Amino acid sequence: MTIQKTYHVEYAHRLDRHPRGCKNLHGHSGKVTVVLGGVVMSETSMVKDFGELKWLGELIDRFDHCLLLQHNDPVRVWLQKGIDEKQIPELDMFTFTGRPTAEECVSYLGKQIRKYLTKHNEGYTRHPLILKSIAFEETTGNEAKQEY
Repeated sequence: MTIQKTYHVEYAHRLDRHPRGCKNLHGHSGKVTVVLGGVVMSETSMVKDFGELKWLGELIDRFDHCLLLQHNDPVRVWLQKGIDEKQIPELDMFTFTGRPTAEECVSYLGKQIRKYLTKHNEGYTRHPLILKSIAFEETTGNEAKQEY
């Protein structure tokens, strides 16, 4: 059986050296959908109590109202210098080794979710919770998805 959680994130990013408009700082109203699989437990009639998935929301909230940039993006370097020198106010930035595409967001979140589940499934070897898929919709109709 699967359960699904959907989160909405407002974020900005840019894709350094992109040939079109994505090279400029711009924002998106995105959506992250996580599908988890497991066994319906007879004691609870649930795969997992949704209230026990707060950690998942906290992970995804790291992208909400945040500026996503590649670590070596000149804009990120310039902004960080301004923050460090107190010339511009602190702002929430999340940096990626690669470009901050929907695919990169899916890859990052998938790794973090799987790491969390591996750690917290200890003791639940008979009925572990597993990541089935994660999708990152940067705008309506444009989505990257990874199935496991």
